[in-house]
Amino acid sequence: MARKLPSTATPTPATLPYEAARRVANPPAAVLDFLQTTYAAAADLMCWDRPALERATVPDPAS
Repeated sequence: MARKLPSTATPTPATLPYEAARRVANPPAAVLDFLQTTYAAAADLMCWDRPALERATVPDPAS
């Protein structure tokens, strides 16, 4: 079921400039942090049932 955005919500695109990610000490960690926080903000804004959608642990691709 679709939910209506709160009237105060102003959707804006989330961006992580390439140069900003490239200049930090750990670029992969910076990109992962950006993706996780962007997902969390969007999911909370849209009132998703995050516990039902998210895994408690990430499966190990090697196993």
